[in-house]
Amino acid sequence: TTAPGSTQKTTPDYSPASFTPSSPDVSSQKTPPVLAATQSNNTISVNTDVFNVKIDLNTGNLVQSSMKKYPESTELNSVPVEILNGNNEQLFVGQSGVTNADFSTPFRASQKVYQLQPGQNTLLVTLSNTTEKGLAITKTYTFTRSQYDIQLNQSVKNQGQQPWRGGFYQQISRRDVPSTTRQVRSFNGASISSPHQPYKKITYKDLSKEAINQTISQGWIAMQQPYFLAAWIPSTTEPLHYFSHV
Repeated sequence: TTAPGSTQKTTPDYSPASFTPSSPDVSSQKTPPVLAATQSNNTISVNTDVFNVKIDLNTGNLVQSSMKKYPESTELNSVPVEILNGNNEQLFVGQSGVTNADFSTPFRASQKVYQLQPGQNTLLVTLSNTTEKGLAITKTYTFTRSQYDIQLNQSVKNQGQQPWRGGFYQQISRRDVPSTTRQVRSFNGASISSPHQPYKKITYKDLSKEAINQTISQGWIAMQQPYFLAAWIPSTTEPLHYFSHV
C-alpha cells in the first residue's frame, strides 16, 4: 500500500516527524486518509470524449477512470484501459482535500451524470460540503475536450465562529498489484519530478525501504502502470512538500 502526495508548506526548513503532510505552524492538523476501501454506491459519473470517470461523493475523490480511446487489447470489443480503480483489492485513487476538516455528510453535486455535449469544450463538476463547525469546502473539477488532464480547484470558506487553520493536500493511494503485462520494459511504480531531476522512477521495493520526503518547486508526483500514469501536477511555483507512506 503506497500513498505518495504533496501538500503546501510555509517554511523552508519544514521536516515532518512522520508522513503527515501538515504545515509546521499547525501542529493539531489531522493526517489525510492514506488508504481506505473506496467502493461506494454514492458516486457520480463524468463522461467526455476521452474519459469515463467516477467521483465518490463521500470523499469528493476520483475513484475510477477509463480511457475510451485506448482498448486493453486489439481484440474486438475490448474494454478501455482503466487507470483509477476504487476496488479495494486493486485500489488506485486520486485523493484531495483539506486538513483539519471533519465531514459528517457527503459532498453535494447538482447532477448524477455529467456529459460533455457536442460543441462543448469544457465540463465543470462542482462539489460542495460544509462541516458541522461551518467550514465550507468546494471542489471544482474541469474536464476539457480531447484532453487527459483534469484540473482541480479547491476553496475553503470559514462560516463558523471559531478560527480554522489547515491546508490543502493531494495524494494518490495505490495498492501494489503485480502487473499482468508481457512487456518487460514497462514500469509499474512511482515517479517524481523536480528541476534537478526531471524524471525519477521509484519502485515499490524502494518505497518500502525509504519514504519520499522532499520539498520541491515546480515538480510533480505520480503512480505508474504499464504505459500510463496518474499524477498530481501543481499549478503553483510555490515550494511544496512531497511525501510517501507505505
